[in-house]
Amino acid sequence: MGGSRSHQRCQRRKQLMPEDNRDLCEICLLASAADGAKLIVAVLSEVAGATTETQQSAQTVLTASESVEKAAANLRSEVESFLTKVAVV
Repeated sequence: MGGSRSHQRCQRRKQLMPEDNRDLCEICLLASAADGAKLIVAVLSEVAGATTETQQSAQTVLTASESVEKAAANLRSEVESFLTKVAVV
């Protein structure tokens, strides 16, 4: 941050350089970058939480589907056994 550039307090981080240079000042750019980094961290935290919830939901669905698969196999076995007994008689 050069000494020749004078930073004047800005509102809502929109301070401009002196009239000859309408670019954002270095302090405002750094503050904006810091705010952006904080936002990224917050969003990534939310994504991590959502990922954990999704993983837990997927595990619940997997467990339920495995239970259904076992119940279907048992039912198939019972039906086959019943049909074998009925066919013999």
